[in-house]
Amino acid sequence: MGEWLAQELKQAPSHYYEPALVWEADVEISAQQTAYDVLNQKLKRFIADNKNADVLPLNQWIESLSITGRVVLPKQDANYLQVNPNVDPIFKKNDAVVLHQKPTTVTVLFDDAKACRVEYQTGVRIKDYVKECESKFNKSSVADELYLISPDGSVERLTLAKWNAQQQKSPSAGSWLWVPSATNKWPGDLAKAVAEFIGTQGVDLPLPLQQNEKPLTLSQAHAEKSRDLPVSPSDWGVTGLLQTPTARMQKAGNLAAHVAHIDPYTQYNIVLQPFDRIEAAVRYTNIDGVSYGPVSPDQDLKDKSLDIKLKLLNESKWVPQLAVGWRDPAGTSLFGGEYLVANKRYGDFDFSLGMGWGYLGARGNLKNPLSLIDDRFENRVADKSGLGGEISPKSWFTGKTSLFGGVQWHSPYDPLTVKVEYDGNDYKSEQGFNENNNSKDFPINIGVTWQDIDKGVALSAGLERGDTMMLGLTLQGDLSKLGKVKPKAQQVQNLQTMPKTSYSSLKYKVNFGGDKDANLSKNASLLNAFSQATGWRATDLSLDNGHAYLNVEDYNGVFIKERLKQGMEILRQGLPTDTRSIKIQISRYGEAVGVFHIDPKIWNEQYSQLQPPSQRIEQPITITSASQSYQPLAQEMIAHVERPKGSITFSPSISQSIGGPDGYLYGVFANANADYKLWKGSWISGNAQVRLASNYDEFSYTANSNLPRVRTNIGEYMTTSRVTLPNLQLNQFKSFGNNWYGLAYAGYLESMFAGVGAEVLYRQPNKTWAIGADVNRVRQRDFDQHFGLRDYEVSTGHVSLYWDTPLYDIDMKLSAGQYLAGDKGVTLDLSRTFNNGVKMGGWLTETDVTAEEFGEGSKDKGIYVSIPFDTLFNQWSSGTAKLVYQPLIRDGGAKLNRSYDLYNLTSPLDNATLKTKNPLEY
Repeated sequence: MGEWLAQELKQAPSHYYEPALVWEADVEISAQQTAYDVLNQKLKRFIADNKNADVLPLNQWIESLSITGRVVLPKQDANYLQVNPNVDPIFKKNDAVVLHQKPTTVTVLFDDAKACRVEYQTGVRIKDYVKECESKFNKSSVADELYLISPDGSVERLTLAKWNAQQQKSPSAGSWLWVPSATNKWPGDLAKAVAEFIGTQGVDLPLPLQQNEKPLTLSQAHAEKSRDLPVSPSDWGVTGLLQTPTARMQKAGNLAAHVAHIDPYTQYNIVLQPFDRIEAAVRYTNIDGVSYGPVSPDQDLKDKSLDIKLKLLNESKWVPQLAVGWRDPAGTSLFGGEYLVANKRYGDFDFSLGMGWGYLGARGNLKNPLSLIDDRFENRVADKSGLGGEISPKSWFTGKTSLFGGVQWHSPYDPLTVKVEYDGNDYKSEQGFNENNNSKDFPINIGVTWQDIDKGVALSAGLERGDTMMLGLTLQGDLSKLGKVKPKAQQVQNLQTMPKTSYSSLKYKVNFGGDKDANLSKNASLLNAFSQATGWRATDLSLDNGHAYLNVEDYNGVFIKERLKQGMEILRQGLPTDTRSIKIQISRYGEAVGVFHIDPKIWNEQYSQLQPPSQRIEQPITITSASQSYQPLAQEMIAHVERPKGSITFSPSISQSIGGPDGYLYGVFANANADYKLWKGSWISGNAQVRLASNYDEFSYTANSNLPRVRTNIGEYMTTSRVTLPNLQLNQFKSFGNNWYGLAYAGYLESMFAGVGAEVLYRQPNKTWAIGADVNRVRQRDFDQHFGLRDYEVSTGHVSLYWDTPLYDIDMKLSAGQYLAGDKGVTLDLSRTFNNGVKMGGWLTETDVTAEEFGEGSKDKGIYVSIPFDTLFNQWSSGTAKLVYQPLIRDGGAKLNRSYDLYNLTSPLDNATLKTKNPLEY
């Protein structure tokens, strides 16, 4: 009792089977008994409701099994556990370790409790074990899926059928294969619960109801070759074949950049998968040989569009996957259309069949079925205007209708798929074709796609319209899996800006003897160690009757809990062992914002050893706001490190604009960012910029505007001066108490406007909502972005509601007020934040100006992807890379681009930040 599992294993015989090691925790028996009671009740109800009498023997067998208290171990290797104590349990009274010899069989269990052992062979596919036992019991193929119960007690759902096969591992010796019959229609959660309970029993579990234990010998043994269904982009970027979409989608978190050329179109696509059921794409199309029009007759026509696809049904044994989609529902509708498409898989073949309207149904080989409901669906309803940006639901699913579809074949060469499709478009209404002399109406397209999923690269080629070549390139990746291994407390490298500390010996014990003022300096090594371990800056440490108070500045990043784990490891080694509580106060330029309350005993139990599931606490931290009277750091100060008054950082940046007749415009800049603290809560901040490379000199198209030019003079701002001062301002942040916060600022607030402003915010700790308001009086800056001002002056500000909704990790910001051009309206910003802090979102602004007054685009809108640097670099990083796509920059709906806002300054109050996890933490 009281020993680590790693120590127990060091003394164990060397011939035990490591994957089958069992840790039985006495404290877990009660929780497992409760889970077993729930399982037993659900089983009985399942049998009664569905009249599944053949499942009764299974229920009787489960009732005969004992509650073991077994806990699944992340690792069983003694050396690994010794190096990583956070996954190594400490033995308590009545705990036990059970060791097993290596089994020689794999066990197959059906839901009528019939089971058999099959002699284990390395690398053999799961199907062969199942078929061997099906043959013994004269069963036909009974399931489309099963549950693999590994010797360590872990459970994994695997698929078996032609329609849902996936890449999967072979079972190891001692595994159980739990095969619920598809006929009995097992609920997924109930089938999994049965598997998890069996996993608590260990590999020496006898077969149910005293069945024959003699193992069978495999009559057929095939290597595991099951493969995932390959999913790749169409010519339009969204998942599909070539010209036609399919109902398939990528996994949530996927981001793809795709380019395809098929004369006369070159298409540039950014495709986002924020949710499993929603795929969105933004597109920029260059049409070769078609003039942009009178505004720029020498330029090719450019078109901007947005696609949305929604998955309506998941595929099952008899039901296809079904999706509905809109192509360019809010653009110029040059390529506008809608579709309904279904997909069904059979082994290496994936078949699609759909119905298209608009651009996708131009061939018109089918009478519009919706015309049976209303005659208005017979003819395509024209859009309101040619300006784009206006959503016209009345045009959806109207006019000509065509069937489309095809098949994708996954070749034996794993990276290669072959695609053949029937196209629903006849290309007679194309901008690049002559309707009266168009030979490009051959409906069959063929192509191939080669993709390396691990590297995120796909290449496509095809022959379309009978005589036109297509080439495509895709770069993609799952942003929700981004993460980097961070240095542990024992491995943190010394920062040059801080006094050196030794992480090899970890000698941070605080000094209480002698002169108090001298100890402030002597004990600074503990603060410096905490700073290096977390990436934050610890400035003060106090001890008062067993309570530790730590003040932290420069709080940033997304992996907050992982940083805290590293910092707490430093404090565990440095603070007295009788420390009863730790309060970490987060401050912004000396103004306290929030406090993390931590019980070191509970914290160490949770993160310095492996706890049984019933003893785990998801958030062993309490967050409160910092009270005005909260002054613990003045009491018993034992360590102090002076925060530097100022700081300066250097970084590159890129500005870009696409969508106008001038094509792709870019600027590459070198930036110097500086700040200097003045007094409590007050600082000066600024940004100087040097343009290194740019083609904004080619910017010639300034669209007509019926509003004050608050944004459309971007060309002048980008090219007038090579050296600029985009930002220089004075800031004052204040916590008023009672959850109210304020911010005032004055100066050159952004590249185009200078002025003064203030913001207030009401935000309670741990709440999912906050509300605030900002008001600003600003004046337009000179084009050189130095110190001069222009004549235009305006008041702007908004009331904003922030809400972390309970739906699919969606964050909402709703703002209402007056914009820079004097127009009034509302901006809705919706985003989804993934577990690693990556964010995908978009915004839409509706103001009181008409589409004609606004100009091309009709309203301000865009999408963005935010990637924290913490997910990209091994060292702690505070920045964020934000990729923004705004189809066209206009003057309506333009907000002031403020450098600071209270919602971000008060982020320490947000309990949700503690849930962000580094995928590579362990």
